Amino acid sequence: MIIFGTRRTVHRVANLLLHCRNCNQVCATTLNKGVTKFTLFFIPLFPVHIKHALTCTWCGATAQVPWAEADELVKQAQPQQAGPTPHAPAHPQAHGHASAPGYTGAPGYPSAPGTPRQPPIAPPPHQQ
Repeated sequence: MIIFGTRRTVHRVANLLLHCRNCNQVCATTLNKGVTKFTLFFIPLFPVHIKHALTCTWCGATAQVPWAEADELVKQAQPQQAGPTPHAPAHPQAHGHASAPGYTGAPGYPSAPGTPRQPPIAPPPHQQ
């Protein structure tokens, strides 16, 4: 018995600021690449179909994008995503921040594994 089929995966290619035709807003839009691969015994072998789509993060509308337009959008997004931002440190530990994601270093959360928790910052006293 031979078991074959297809498997579809979707990868986020880029995040862009674009005008949405559905909600008429300029907002964050994700460019996604969907790849359908032929599988044999549940092992993906080769791509059968590839699609690109833009998804508006404001309203959730999705529109298919031709290959040429998707390539242009990727080229447009690469300068935006290249290198660290000017206000963020290049290496998080260079400024005493822990490398773990999330709220590490914030009041009430440990800055590194094994350090005691700091008490949360109390709100300012209510003035009457």
